[in-house]
Amino acid sequence: MMREFKEARVYCTDMPDEMQYYAVDCAAIVLSYETSLKIAADYVKKEFDKAYKPGWNCIIGDHFGR
Repeated sequence: MMREFKEARVYCTDMPDEMQYYAVDCAAIVLSYETSLKIAADYVKKEFDKAYKPGWNCIIGDHFGR
């Protein structure tokens, strides 16, 4: 079952806009076929490590701080 991907929201970051767009694009790609948020976050982290050097963290989910 595919997860419905409505929109992405970036709440707090000090990344340049280009990196934010890349993060959203990576998430959209993986969430189009993957239902596990952990696997999706691992994918985005690995893509960032390849594009911007290792050391990134990624959290994908909802209901943060609500």
